[in-house]
Order: sequence, then C-alpha cells, then structure tokens
Amino acid sequence: MKERDTIEMLLRHRTASPKQRNAPFESDAEIFDAGGRLLAVTVDELSAEDGLSANDLRLHGANLATAVLSDLIAVGADPAFFLQSLAMPDEWGASGLAELSAGIGEALRAFGTALLGGDTGSAPEWRYTGVGIGTFPEGREPLTRVSSTPSGILPVTGNLGDANAAAFRGVSDPRFECRVDESRLARDTACGCIDTSDGLAAAVLAVASVNPSLRFVLDAGAVPLHPDAAQAAAEASIPPGAFLLGGAGEYELLFLLPDPWPEGEGPFTVIGRFETSSEGGVAVEADGRLRPLEASDMPDPRGGNREDYVRSIIELAAACFGGSPCSSKG
Repeated sequence: MKERDTIEMLLRHRTASPKQRNAPFESDAEIFDAGGRLLAVTVDELSAEDGLSANDLRLHGANLATAVLSDLIAVGADPAFFLQSLAMPDEWGASGLAELSAGIGEALRAFGTALLGGDTGSAPEWRYTGVGIGTFPEGREPLTRVSSTPSGILPVTGNLGDANAAAFRGVSDPRFECRVDESRLARDTACGCIDTSDGLAAAVLAVASVNPSLRFVLDAGAVPLHPDAAQAAAEASIPPGAFLLGGAGEYELLFLLPDPWPEGEGPFTVIGRFETSSEGGVAVEADGRLRPLEASDMPDPRGGNREDYVRSIIELAAACFGGSPCSSKG
C-alpha cells in the first residue's frame, strides 16, 4: 500500500481540530493555533527500511535530525524544540551512541534548535523518531504546498539526486544539508514550499495534487544534478533522470515563487515554472518536448523487490527525460 493511501485510511476516523490551519497533504508540517500563536509541529520516523546505511554514525545522526527539521523550515517556521526516540542495535555500543549523539547535536545547533528529551530502547535494527516544534515570526503567515499565486517559478536549493545515487550504489549516505538560512531568505516572498524528502518527482507531484488548477513544468536541462548522481548514471549507463525519480530524498527545499522574484534568485536554481491551466498536473520539458508525469506512473519503493523497482524507474526516466543530461553541478 502506498504511503498516501495509508495516510488516507488513518484519517478516516480522525476528529479534526478547528485550531489546525492546514488540511491533509497541504503542508510539510502541521500548523495550529496555540492560544493565539501559530506553531508548527512535525513527527518523522526513519529506519533501515529507508535505505540509510548508518555506516558513519556521526553523519547518520546529523541526517536524522535534519530530515525531521526540514519539515519545519519548509513551512517557513523557525525550528525551536526537538524530541527524539531511538531504538538501536547492541553492536553500536557506547562509542556508536556517542558518535550518533554528536551528529544529532551538530544538526540541532545548525538549525538553532533545543533538545527537550525523548526515549530510548534496543532493537535488532535501528529505528529513530523525531518530533520538531517550530515558531513563526510575528505576523508571518506559514508556507504551504498550496500556491497563493496563479503563476511563477520553481527554485530549488542545492543539488539533487545524491540520495538516490547512494541508495543505488550501496555506498555511504549523502549529507543532508541544513537549509534554514535559505528558508528565511525566501519565506517572505515565496508563495509555497515543499522539501524533497521523497525525491524531486514526488515533491512536484505532491504540490500538483493540491493545486489542481495549476500546470507544473520541469525543465530537465536546468535541474542541478549532484555529481555523485551524474557519475552513477555514467557508470551504470542509465538515464541521469532516474536519480530524480527515485524515492530516496535529499531534503532540499523546492519553492514556489512569483516571477519575477523581487529579491532575485539568491542561492537557488530555477528548475521550472507553473501557471494556471485547465490541464493541471506535471510535465517534464526535455529534448524540446513536453512529457507528462503522473503520480500513477511512479513505482512504489516500498512495494515489490528492489530490482523491479529500479528497472521501473529507469524505464520511466527514459520516457520522461529522453536524452536530456540535466545540469551537473559541483
């Protein structure tokens, strides 16, 4: 069962709060009124099933905290508080736990976030749950995935595809970058935002699903492909676009911004555009052609076996991106 279907089933019998500002699937974090002040809260669980290797426990800890807090900055909140629950295998030992904790601490300091506490346990394989709580500057409206303007551009932070490349090659994990500065730079002007926690394609499709009157077009040649993804594609002789379609995300921020953006592009790469259209949906512009990309096209990384999933992603990349090499950036 795909994640969205699971969430929809879990929501069937919920009691919605009148204090919640966002509807399901409309934002990366939940936004609610706490006695006259807006807060953002997110909870995220990660485990070995997500494809993270945990070979470098210091990097692993930093990535885990960054993955959770990314949801807060994607709604334009300032991360303030953090709680965590860890189940770890015995072989990590005290030295492994010390490395993991050091990595988590590095990420929390980068985001300006305080650890309140949490819970621990043991298990045959590691499992980590983080809860982040964020605040909004006074008078600042949250960002959601629902665009507040009928047309604009799609800027993204950083390079894309390295998480999928790492999962494909089975090497050590990439580093998830703290993008809190970029969030603060863009949040006053942006008309929407999402992080790429499930990869670029999933992010754009998620935004399109809550903006049915808008058409989103990705410029394949403008997407900043991570050098690791470009190298992995060359080594395996597969379309580079495959690393933009896989479900392993790198936790960059994808903004919806008015065009022209009054503040200038800043440290972002514009990878597409959106506008009002009766068609809606997502298309990839490559080799001078527009190719539609549907949510139903995306194979489920949690369903079936890995070989079938990889083969389906490669076939979809060939159909969507053609011979476009994307933009490889260091």
